[in-house]
Amino acid sequence: MIDRYFRIYSKLDHIDDQLADVIPTPRENVRLKALFEDLKNLESVNKKLQTTMVSLLDVRALSSNITLRKAEMAIKSLAEDALNQEEVTSSREDLKWIPPISNDVERLFSRAGIVFSRLRRSLNPMTLETILFLQFNRSLWDASAVVEAIDLGKKKKTRPREEENAN
Repeated sequence: MIDRYFRIYSKLDHIDDQLADVIPTPRENVRLKALFEDLKNLESVNKKLQTTMVSLLDVRALSSNITLRKAEMAIKSLAEDALNQEEVTSSREDLKWIPPISNDVERLFSRAGIVFSRLRRSLNPMTLETILFLQFNRSLWDASAVVEAIDLGKKKKTRPREEENAN
């Protein structure tokens, strides 16, 4: 979703009053790009932590490297760099198991499995993302928001017809 934002940012109409209130300023956009790069580094660590062969020592090395590393030094993935540092011997037992992920993430994955069933494999990825976002954030919208969105969609569909009839 963030990738999509950076792809369409230059195409957005910055003069439109309704969009101007919502779109970040160019200065904020530079900061967002820097944060996005940090997020990519964090994602590499997250993917490494989800593998089955991660020990407690690896987890400790990854987490300490996240706090010490600066974004300018990111040439190779953050996870590879953290694990390639010199080995430290531990007097504790090597744990090859990581506790389960949070309940929110478990619920999201469970919901994704239900929504992305065998019958819905042809769903557009954006549609799937929208459905999951709306289901997971159910507390943020209600029936009146749905009615408003439907009415807005109908208005957008009828406007081109009215313009064609006027010409």
